[in-house]
Amino acid sequence: KWIHCFENVTAVLFVASLVGYAQVLREDDSQNCMRESLLLLQELCNSPWFRTSTFIIFLNKID
Repeated sequence: KWIHCFENVTAVLFVASLVGYAQVLREDDSQNCMRESLLLLQELCNSPWFRTSTFIIFLNKID
């Protein structure tokens, strides 16, 4: 419903936790958190709404 609001976005800031490498989703313990983040990023990158947008990716929580 809201995706059309992002039609003229020039940059997307995507933040993903590196701790997710060794964790699973609460709602689906068969799905890795990092894998889920990467799938979401891929979906956003391939979205026609963000075709001309720059993606900035922050990987945090390395401690």
